[in-house]
Parts: sequence; C-alpha cells; structure tokens
Amino acid sequence: MQLMPIIHKKALLLLLLMLTIFWGISTYSYLSRYYQERDICVGIFYYAWYGEKRHWNDCEDNAVIDQPYTRYYQGYYSSLNETVVYSQLKLIEMANIDFLLVSWFYPGSYEDQATKLLFEVTRKNNLNVKIALMIEPIDDYDVNATKLEQIKTYIMENYVKPYKQHYFHWEGKPLLAFFVPLNPTRNDPEYSFKVIGEQPYADWPYWSVPPKITEDGVTSVLPRYDDSRLPRERKIVIDETYREELYNEQWRFILNNKDKLKLVLIATWNEYHERTMIEPHIDATADPEFYFPDYLYQKTCEYVKLLKEKPFPTVQFYSLPSLILLMFILYKSFQIIMHGNGNSGNKQVIQQMISIGLISRFLLIFIAFLSNTIFGLRTPFEGENLPDYNIPLLNLFARWDSGYYINIARNGYTVLSQWAFRPLFPLMLKSINFLFTAQDLPTPINLIIIGFFMNNVLYIISLLLFYRLSLKISPEEAFIFTLIFAIYPTSFIFSAVYPESLFMTLLLLSYYHLEEGKILFSSIFMFLAGLCRPEGFTASLIYLIKGVHKIEKRKIYGIAFSISLSSLPIFLIYSLIKTGSIFTPFEAEALWARTGIIEMILRIGKLQLNVNPGLSLPYLILNLPLFSMIITFLLYYYISMGSGLYFSEDFYRKIFPYIFHATLYIVFISFFVDYISIARLSLFAFPIIWIIAHKSSKNKTLLYNIIIINIVLLTFYTALHVNWYHVT
Repeated sequence: MQLMPIIHKKALLLLLLMLTIFWGISTYSYLSRYYQERDICVGIFYYAWYGEKRHWNDCEDNAVIDQPYTRYYQGYYSSLNETVVYSQLKLIEMANIDFLLVSWFYPGSYEDQATKLLFEVTRKNNLNVKIALMIEPIDDYDVNATKLEQIKTYIMENYVKPYKQHYFHWEGKPLLAFFVPLNPTRNDPEYSFKVIGEQPYADWPYWSVPPKITEDGVTSVLPRYDDSRLPRERKIVIDETYREELYNEQWRFILNNKDKLKLVLIATWNEYHERTMIEPHIDATADPEFYFPDYLYQKTCEYVKLLKEKPFPTVQFYSLPSLILLMFILYKSFQIIMHGNGNSGNKQVIQQMISIGLISRFLLIFIAFLSNTIFGLRTPFEGENLPDYNIPLLNLFARWDSGYYINIARNGYTVLSQWAFRPLFPLMLKSINFLFTAQDLPTPINLIIIGFFMNNVLYIISLLLFYRLSLKISPEEAFIFTLIFAIYPTSFIFSAVYPESLFMTLLLLSYYHLEEGKILFSSIFMFLAGLCRPEGFTASLIYLIKGVHKIEKRKIYGIAFSISLSSLPIFLIYSLIKTGSIFTPFEAEALWARTGIIEMILRIGKLQLNVNPGLSLPYLILNLPLFSMIITFLLYYYISMGSGLYFSEDFYRKIFPYIFHATLYIVFISFFVDYISIARLSLFAFPIIWIIAHKSSKNKTLLYNIIIINIVLLTFYTALHVNWYHVT
C-alpha cells in the first residue's frame, strides 16, 4: 500500500476531528443561551386612510412628497384596493412582522371599511400576520363610558369574534390601543387596553429619540421624522436624508437590549405625512448615492431577522456540515488533479495550469483597477441599489447580485426577491465566516473578502479539473482547451462574489466522474450544482442524453437523473416551509425584468436601442461577437458531424452528449434569461470551448485570433461589470 494516500486520509481525519471538537464546544456554549431566550414580538403602525382625494395631498394637513413604489403597486393607492392590501400584507408577512396596529376612527368610517378589508384579505389568504386596532381621537378628545362601551361592542362583533385567528392578543386578551390624548381606564375584563404616545400617562411609545424601553419591555423604532411641510407651529425634522443613520442606531440599541424586550413597535408602515414609512417608496430627500425604494424595507427585514433569530440553529447547526461538504469537494478535486486519468499528476503541467490561472486573475484585477480609475462609477438611476464597500480592489468584485448572496449569507431569506437565488454559495460563505470572522470588520466586508478568495481558489481548481476532463476528450489538445477556458470572455465572474466558481467546480466534478463511469457518484455533484444556481437543474439532462446511447445502463442513468434533478423540489419544499408557498422562487424570478434575445433582435432591427432602460448598448455590442462565435462553432460541429466526422473521428463521438446538452442550454438561456446575463451564463456551456479549441489547434492564425478576441472581450466585460455599466 502506498504511503501518501494513508498520510492524506489520516490528515483529513485529524482535521475533521479538530473541527468537530471546535464545533461541539462552540455549540454547547450557545445551547445554554438558546433555550433561555424568549421570542420577541414585532408590531408596525399601519394607516388605512388612503384613497382618491384622501390623504394624498388633498389638503394642507395631508401634504405628501414621497410616492409608494413596489414591484406590486406604484403611485398613490387606495386602502380599499384589495390587490394593494394583499401586496402590503404579504410584504409585512415576509418581513416576519407579527401584527399591524391599524389607525381606526369610528364605526362606518372610511378607515373602518379599509380595516375590515385588511382582516378579510388576511383570512382569505391565510396570511401569517395578525391585526389590532388603535383608536384615534376624533370629534372630541374624550371617550366617555357610554361611547367606549359602544366601540368595544362594535369591535368585538365586527373584528374579534369573526376573525379570532387573526386578531392580535396581548397578555391573553385582544389588544385595543388608544392614541393620545385618549386615556381610558386600563382594567378592562375583555380587552388589553394600551395608550400609545409620548405623554407621561402613555403605556407604549409611538416613537422616541433616543429610544426607551418601558417597564413591561416595549420600545419603538423610527426610520425618520419630518413634519416640516405640515401646518404645525413646532416643526420637527430628524434624519431627512438617512445619512445620520437614525434607523441603524435605534436597531443597534434594540439588538443590544434583547434580553429586556417583549415587544418592538415600528413607526410606521405608511405614514406619509410625517414621513416615517418603511413601505417601499421613492423618497424625495434621501441621499441618492445609497437609497433605493426597498432600502428601509430590506433593512427592517434584516433587523427583524436578527432580533428573532436564536444563535444555535441559525449559525452553528449548519456550519459544520457545510464545512465538511466544502472539504469533501476540495478533497475530491485534489484527488482528481493529482491522480486523475489513472496516473499521478504531472507536476510541470499542473504548475503551467496554475500559472495560466494566476496570470489571468492578475490581469483581471489590473483591468478592474484601471477601468475603475479611468471611468469611475456611474451615477445610479432612481431606485437602483448599487452598494459600494470600502475595500480596495476587492469591492470591485462585489457587484450586482453579490449583495443578494451576502444578505442571504447574513440573514437567510428575508425578502421575496432573494428567493430567485439558490442557497449553497451563501451557506459556504456563512460557514467560513463563522470560523474566520475578523471581529473588527463588519460582516458584509468579511463575506466579500471570503467570497473573493474562495472563488479564486475554486477558479484555479476548476481550471485544473477542466484540464483533467479535457485529457479524456483529446489528450493532445487538452492544454489549448484549458488555455481558451482560462480566458473565456466572461470568466471575470469566477473572481466575483458570485456562485459561478463553486457551480463550475461541481459541474466539472460531475462530468469527470461521469466519464469515469461513476454515474451515481457523478449525480451527487450535479445535485449540489442544482443548489448553487437555478440553471443547475438543466444540467441533469446530460444523464438522459447519455442514457439514450447506452441502453444497458438506462436504469442507472435514470436514477442519476432523478437524484440530480431533486435539488429543485428540495428547494421548493424549503420554500414551502419558510414562506408557506412552494411557488415563492418562481414568483421571485418573475419579478426580474428580462429583455430576451428575441426582443433584443427586434429592437436592433427597429433601431429602438433606448426604449427600454434595461437595454445596454455596450453589452449589446459585446454580445454580438461572442454569440456569433458560439453559434458559428456549434454549426461547424453539426455540419462536420453530418459530413461523416462523427464516425471517423473519436473526438466528435466523445463530445456529442455534452455538445447536444450545451446546445439545449444555449437555447434555454436565450429565451428565458435576460440577454445581459446570457454571456455570463454561456460559461456553463463550456463543451463548446472544445470545438473552438479543436478547430483552432489546427490553424495557428485562427488560434491567435481567438485568443486576442477573448482577451479583448474579457477586458470590456470586466470593465462594464466592475463600473456598474449595466444600463447606458
């Protein structure tokens, strides 16, 4: 028995043992706190008084300068619009907010009708959010005994009894709040009475700067206050542009005092007159450098998640398994790299491959730095979220979707749009961050640093795996195959805080084991790839394509197909558990505006390049040569195959299943993916590179031209990505 494999196995077992001990000790320290922590309730003030010529600039007292703006409804809405109400309640539910405290006036009022609609929509859609009423002072400032009894009876008969499951209870009784200066007697046998406001006799604060905690563990949080446009003698303006970070400071106070809290009240969902709303909206005075319509809503989702989460299940439980999984992926990769194809690794070739990979990464970083220095960052459009982190060089690779993966790694799935992304990559980020957290850096910066270095390591590994796989296809041309793969025009994404490096590593591991005849083992890596990117499930078709050619193994290919495809239903089941709907990922994907390739071609023909702000002329110019090259070489392959080369050359037979799958994949992304992303995603149709390199290897002039074209396209794609030039 060889000595080296024994040493490798012992070292791996020792490392696993050390990690297990470390995980066990840290988990035990959290467990003692986990069972002691109680759930904290979160409520939000909600206003149901909006409608046509109602509270939208209808009088001096109702001045509004901001405008609602969500993916579901835009502009001044009606509180009696069922679609709007459902969308609002769904957003509130997704934010993990427990109940609404609805501003209510008197029986038969507009607000009364709107409140009934709130309850009815909640009941009809079985939403996991409750509602309570807050009686506002109107007509007079005194709720006498007779009037109070009438109101109590009306609310009991119209709200509490008909909607038992949806009316919010506090201290064992239905909550009925009163806004100051209303001040009823507290000891009511049917209701839990609470007075809201800042007066000394108030039970709970409406808002307070700085925040304070009541004796019964209640506090409130406020994003901003601005009544300067209302006809009031004493005008108050607090954090008008959000640059003072009032909301962050108040939430930090809340998170630091979790042990003292039972209830947190958010002021407000939609009070547009005093401008305290967290509902997605276009803000008239916020600093445009960082503000976007979902800014306050997303922050609320993140902070509520942090408030409610318990350390053990949300961090510790998933860390060790995902770390072991990452180690397993790395172990299998190194095993193939060093001992693949039935022989020990050729150190000289491996060193050459690593050198090519490192040179391409240094070139990429230089291009990113140079383009950012020359062109700078473009000004964001209204509503765009373009966060820029203060990390030299590395921040250039945390762009676009990186923010979504970072937020999922930090807080899990908290908003609908995040469900368009798969969990494996953020899970890996979170696991490594747990082991190597730099305590003096904010979590997002940690995750960016981890993501950048992890992805570059995985890129080098992918390069070596691609070389090993290519040796099985055409040993004489494997080096050229890998060279072109290393400088593919959109290979910049392997260095970005994206899941592409992990996805490619898993895809190559799957294909390599498939070529080795280890079909079921291959399907495990394909299953993991499906948990990495939404397109992962399409790669499962390779088992069906292979099965057609090998009748004797159709059953095992069918099992492998089922295993690899199961990543999609598993994610959908997870969605059902977390959100109550199996369709949430599809709903999230439907939110993203797409300009498909057909629409793009039509616009080119009509010269309508600036009709849609999502249509980027630079990307259009770059995509044309890239896709011309892809289509040209695909046609070359099928023409060559039809002319008899399929039977005369082993190369064409070997790659047919992969090329056929790559063709289906290109068709799929052309019709169902935004054209700006198509170039990036075409990376995963990498068998086309085998055709390009195979043809180029026989013609040095063509090879040099292909290399030059790839490097030029890579330069421009990188510049566009790091400088936010998504739209021009």
